[in-house]
Amino acid sequence: MPYAISIKSQNKTAKAISGFWTRFGALEAEGSMAALNYPPHITLARYDAIDEGLLSETMQSSFEKIDPFTLRFEALNYFEEPSLVIWAAPVFSTELKNTQAEINRRIDPALCAPHYRPENWVPHATLAMSVTPSNKAAAIRLTKETISPFEVVFDVADCAEFYPVRVIKECRLGPSEQS
Repeated sequence: MPYAISIKSQNKTAKAISGFWTRFGALEAEGSMAALNYPPHITLARYDAIDEGLLSETMQSSFEKIDPFTLRFEALNYFEEPSLVIWAAPVFSTELKNTQAEINRRIDPALCAPHYRPENWVPHATLAMSVTPSNKAAAIRLTKETISPFEVVFDVADCAEFYPVRVIKECRLGPSEQS
């Protein structure tokens, strides 16, 4: 099974993304993102096979000094995979670039799935992964519509195995709350 390191939104701003899950889920046989039982996220690295200890250590080390950060989303887009994947496009930020670079400094990017290597990576928050063929044209039309920009705070990082999603380790971003 594949593995990933991601940032997640586990706060009220996540609704800006999960609201699109409902909209695009109606174009799928079953709402793929809601069915994951996993919060809105951006995958920074994906591996087809990797040692879970290295994955966990890299995630922890890469995020131990990073505060929660806000990403602004201004557009929707899609990938044509075996099935249509609809996604929200964040404005590329320094925090996003630096966090992915830190992961790639710790784990050789050649181990990453090709679409997640630094030269190919397109940051995105997936909204739908299995649009039915009969709804493909409608979904693509929806991605062309102008959306009201929105902001999402990403406050948790994790490493996980999928599908189904099994979180291996996660950490809250920002200062630890120690007494």
